[in-house]
Amino acid sequence: MVESLDDTFHLETYMSQDFNTIRRLIERTKRSETWLVLAGHSIGDSTRWGTDLGMLRELLAYVQEPDNGVWIAPVSEVASFIANEQAIGK
Repeated sequence: MVESLDDTFHLETYMSQDFNTIRRLIERTKRSETWLVLAGHSIGDSTRWGTDLGMLRELLAYVQEPDNGVWIAPVSEVASFIANEQAIGK
């Protein structure tokens, strides 16, 4: 089950430990050419806020496969990318 929450910035947030749900979010994000930020807590923890280790392993295998066309990067690298794109007028 995916639970959607809305915050004051109207960002969609989801809590799911199901890889297929996360994969669908990734594919939707690629189609819409937008950003998807994934975050988790307590890896291996089975609580509501925990990140399931099995799901994380599936996710990492998926995003590391070049044919899937997923760019993963720390926030600082993304910020540098955006600054560079803005500097050249894209």
